[in-house]
Amino acid sequence: MAFVQVNIGTSEALRSLKRVQQQIDSSALNSWKNSTEVALQFMKHNGYIDRTGRLTRSMKMGAVRRRGFLSFASSVRAEAKYALFVDQPTKPHDIVARRAPLLVFFWGPPNGPGEVVGARKVKHPGTRGALFSDMTAKHMIGRFQVATQVAVDAAITRSP
Repeated sequence: MAFVQVNIGTSEALRSLKRVQQQIDSSALNSWKNSTEVALQFMKHNGYIDRTGRLTRSMKMGAVRRRGFLSFASSVRAEAKYALFVDQPTKPHDIVARRAPLLVFFWGPPNGPGEVVGARKVKHPGTRGALFSDMTAKHMIGRFQVATQVAVDAAITRSP
């Protein structure tokens, strides 16, 4: 009588599970990196018209770090010194000349010639804020979750 016998021990099953776990984690990490790059592109192209391009050039992607199994951290940020003031709204405030006797600026119609004005102190009306960081977070949070879930499902399907 002929028969086929398969011996499966717990150590072989654990090794197989470890390989599957590594495939899942690696696939999810790659998905997270791709999603972080998409978030950076979203931040650069939405919410703010950058006249000089300096703020957009200062937007960078931070390192993607593994914190544990299927746990990652990454960031996108604007490194320009004035990025926070462009991004977040400001209340009306006074601007006072500190290093010079007067603040000097052009005052006039938007498309016409302006006259040069000097003042020791001016009242700034405040800004609405571009809110590009908030828009990026709201837009991307669901996409990170979906992309990671798809990557995990694909890794499980591919595993032996």
